[in-house]
Amino acid sequence: MAHLDALRAQLEDLKGRLVQRIDAAYGVYVSDRPGNQPRLDLRATLFDLAEGYNVDPYAVDVVARDVWREDRAAGAEFREALQAARRQPA
Repeated sequence: MAHLDALRAQLEDLKGRLVQRIDAAYGVYVSDRPGNQPRLDLRATLFDLAEGYNVDPYAVDVVARDVWREDRAAGAEFREALQAARRQPA
């Protein structure tokens, strides 16, 4: 549990490094062409981060999934608020 707490303390750094690595490889658009394997690259990035912080790679995966869910939920809230604002009369 201490390792997970350490990961959570470094969450912003980890998130930034993940985003930077993924964006460097794919930019904004990720194609679904057969040669494109973002999941394998993400897995490699997670293992690299785990090695760099000397923690369990599966704990990094758990934190990465938590961040993804939080980001997805925040995006959904933003889209709902935007749609509600558009429905309001001027």
